[in-house]
Amino acid sequence: MFSCCRFTADNESHALIYCSAQLLSVSAIVLANLCVSYIMSTLNEDAEELMRKIEKEEEQLAYEDPDKKVYHLCIVNLVIG
Repeated sequence: MFSCCRFTADNESHALIYCSAQLLSVSAIVLANLCVSYIMSTLNEDAEELMRKIEKEEEQLAYEDPDKKVYHLCIVNLVIG
């Protein structure tokens, strides 16, 4: 599940995710939990950036394959909300 991702800690001791593949290949709940972690650590800008990346990938996938349904951003918003 995490073959495309590498988790590290930076100088401020918060988790960062670097994906070499598509974010949508990562489970939606994992991305949601990462956003929650950012928010709980008052790193809202990082959470927003991750959500923008998810949205961009969902839009790209919708353009490439209109019949495929993805709900990553919806799930992230539900978990945060």
